[in-house]
Amino acid sequence: MPLAMLIVAEAPPMYEFVDRDVSQQQEGVRLLVWGMRRWVGAAREGRCICRFLVSIFQTAGAPKAAEPLANAMRILVNNISTPVRFGAIDHPTILEHEAVLLGALRTAAAGRIDECQAIARLLVHADMAPALASSLVRLAEVLNEADVHLAAQDEAAGPGGSGRP
Repeated sequence: MPLAMLIVAEAPPMYEFVDRDVSQQQEGVRLLVWGMRRWVGAAREGRCICRFLVSIFQTAGAPKAAEPLANAMRILVNNISTPVRFGAIDHPTILEHEAVLLGALRTAAAGRIDECQAIARLLVHADMAPALASSLVRLAEVLNEADVHLAAQDEAAGPGGSGRP
């Protein structure tokens, strides 16, 4: 099933992020995008990125976020059911699959676990969707505990947003 076919009561959460400028996002969103991109780059090169992820999240006071992010990325790449794409570290905008994961995290942070699991089923084989969703829920919990926000740029800007072109 194409990602765009996810049907929920409101617009899918990924649309809050897709094609948005990474540098204009709140710190939590920027850290997650950079963390995902660094993880993918390190995996391609056969390097462990665990310590680097801890240092990324340490800056936001959430070093415990490294483990669930690494677990989610490992589950994702090892059990993918549809091709996914992540940007290079310096790519200026959030790509579709990065936005999907950010949207899944937003649903988990909002307590909409069933919706997070539905998004996970679109990304990985059905038997691994609960594990991916569980890692995303844990990541959202750690970020919430550290008061790291996952609002999209328009939402973070307050009423009226930032005026996306």
